[in-house]
Amino acid sequence: MEKYTPSKGILFNQGSVLGIENCVPGTFPVRPLNPSRMVKSQTRRVVRLPSAYPAWTYQHIDRKATKAERGCAVILRRGDETRRIRCPYGGPGTVLWIREAFGAPPVGIDRDEEEPRIPEDVEVIYRAARQPLPLGWRWLPGKFLPRHHARLWIRLEHVRVEPLQNITEEEARLEAPERHTRLLPFMEAEREYFHRKWDEVNADRGFPWVSNPWVWVLSFRRVGLDP
Repeated sequence: MEKYTPSKGILFNQGSVLGIENCVPGTFPVRPLNPSRMVKSQTRRVVRLPSAYPAWTYQHIDRKATKAERGCAVILRRGDETRRIRCPYGGPGTVLWIREAFGAPPVGIDRDEEEPRIPEDVEVIYRAARQPLPLGWRWLPGKFLPRHHARLWIRLEHVRVEPLQNITEEEARLEAPERHTRLLPFMEAEREYFHRKWDEVNADRGFPWVSNPWVWVLSFRRVGLDP
């Protein structure tokens, strides 16, 4: 099993977690553990500009970057001025641990804290595992899952920047594995489904599909970690 040091966490919903969980660790392009279920090996995250740069325009190819770095930074331009913003998730080779919804007992957790702290010795369960929640426990959003309770890790293979609507049918398929767990016939194209799911999450945040925001495109593989 490979040895990595996860640098930071990245949040995924339950459907995406199931897709990542179905990936054979170490494979890229990824292979499914269960061929009847889809895998997740790509995600898009909005490029959030610092408030100091509202009028700047993108020049997303950094021609001075090395081949390994290319795509991991956004070049902003205003007249003759330029600014460089690096991808907050890192570049190829970066290992991230998955933040996912989980359940925890009240013991050792301060319910009055705005961000509950989960001690390392407290047992947790994972919502994606579809385990019943024991009496007295509560579900918590993935943003509160600490690194020491993570069970899934991914390694970035490619990072690039592009407008959201550049997504292809095949990439949309890799973005939404939960769509392919249903028994109903598919009445939407892959991009149409991704478009709808994107707006369900991001439209109220000010990044609807129609605005075609710039996004970090992260392609990754699942990895296993030595204890």
